[in-house]
Amino acid sequence: MENWINTKLQSKVYCKRSSPGKGKMEESLYIKWNYDQTMVSAVGNKAAKLGQLKEMGIKVPAGFAITQKAFMDFLIYNGIYSKIKAQLSNLSGELETVKFRSQGLRELFDEAEMPNKMSNEMTDACRQLGLLFKKKILFAVRSSSIIEDLEQASFAGLYDTFLNVHPGTELFESIKKCWQSAFSLRSLTYLKKLGMPTNDPQDMAMGIIIQQQIILEFAGVMFTVNPVNGDASKILIEYSTSSEKPVVSGESTPNSILIDKVTAQIDKRGQGVFDKEHIDCLTSIGTRIEEHFGCYQDIEWAIDRDSGEVVILQARPESVWNIRHQKPFHQDGQTVFNFIPEVRI
Repeated sequence: MENWINTKLQSKVYCKRSSPGKGKMEESLYIKWNYDQTMVSAVGNKAAKLGQLKEMGIKVPAGFAITQKAFMDFLIYNGIYSKIKAQLSNLSGELETVKFRSQGLRELFDEAEMPNKMSNEMTDACRQLGLLFKKKILFAVRSSSIIEDLEQASFAGLYDTFLNVHPGTELFESIKKCWQSAFSLRSLTYLKKLGMPTNDPQDMAMGIIIQQQIILEFAGVMFTVNPVNGDASKILIEYSTSSEKPVVSGESTPNSILIDKVTAQIDKRGQGVFDKEHIDCLTSIGTRIEEHFGCYQDIEWAIDRDSGEVVILQARPESVWNIRHQKPFHQDGQTVFNFIPEVRI
């Protein structure tokens, strides 16, 4: 099916393959322009996966990653690393305790400042990114923790994201708030529920992705398995228009489309207007990502209003059916007669 769709769409602008080309942007301990799955410990899971998609020729927003070293150096520079570690020490899973500790942890960030070397490198990276477009652009600021977007722990919606961010002070504040969200009540409660380490800030070290802000025509999510019943032959696409609240916010009822991976038949679609060509393109991209990473995927995507291209904002393992035990349809010792109702003459 993938070959059929790629052949059909290869001349279409909205589904063209992006060149992975290695840029000549200046990198440092804090700024990375080129990254992939081998760099999870440096830039976090989300950034590493986006870099891998770019290597595959899949369109992702232009941008760069801020390393987890920046996060750690920020804590040390402001003298709050040891204070955070003390607050995290012996943290119980009791809700009121987590709530109290979380409030104290987040307050430590309020007066913290970005070191000059760090802010200068971020400013220069934003300037270089703007030069690619030969115009002033706004930015999206997204988390990229080493512990998010895992098969057993997605952290979907638990860390803060900031959109339409201006360079300079607003960007620095957004990065700081993104780091701060690693210690939110929801994040800490989720970590305790999963039994993941919470004794040291390094356990929750967070990279940051700085991306060109996409002007949206449509945006939504795509599951490469039916999330309702685990049907692996289906892809579910949910979307909203630029005038509606984003699907990922959970604040609106999205339009939905169910597609068969094998036949590309549309079994169900919502009320919104959405081109068949875009559906085919998303289906092709979703199938490629699933095959590359070897598991069902939960993918956030957008359609660029200016270019009409499908852009992948992030991709993570689907967190229900990937880990749910699948009972085999056929058991040892069974024959076809086990599945035929008894016939009485």
